[in-house]
Amino acid sequence: MKKFKNILKSFLIFIIPILISVFVFSTLNYFNIIGYKTLYIIIFIISLISSFLSGFYMGKHSDNKGLIRGMVVGLINSLFLLIFSLIISDITIYSFLYYFILILASISGGILGINKKK
Repeated sequence: MKKFKNILKSFLIFIIPILISVFVFSTLNYFNIIGYKTLYIIIFIISLISSFLSGFYMGKHSDNKGLIRGMVVGLINSLFLLIFSLIISDITIYSFLYYFILILASISGGILGINKKK
């Protein structure tokens, strides 16, 4: 049960900043304050940081195998985004590259999180 709770918390660490940033920056894009390409870059950077932090959290709160825990969290996050992307729009090869990069960020966060454990 503790592992499930940690996975849920790490998923929330991933999804809440993304939802907030999408809302804020999409509003800024709507009023032509930032451009469309800038919006994609900002959302990518925030997604990357959120993925890293969720893997870091999972690695820090696990007993061992930070790489595996980070990979699990990254796969769950990417699977959620993949399902959401299937509902909203088409998927391209760049989408899979994006998900792969998010998984790598989560794995590196898990590795660093297990090493920062007290």
